[in-house]
Amino acid sequence: PTDYANTHEFAVGNAKALLGEGRFEDARRLLNHVLANQARVPLSPALREEIDYLIPLTYYEQGNATAPEVEQ
Repeated sequence: PTDYANTHEFAVGNAKALLGEGRFEDARRLLNHVLANQARVPLSPALREEIDYLIPLTYYEQGNATAPEVEQ
């Protein structure tokens, strides 16, 4: 087990695992949940940057899984 400073870090770690499993919508839902709850437990700037990177990445990876680019 990895040591996490708070539940937000734990959730982001879980979202990364979901992303790795190809569960893009679940990962995105979890990341958006963290953003929605940041009023209760403030996010560190580094964690916010990571989430801001991961959410678009879930869309990109989902697109690649759905319709990969074909080289011509």
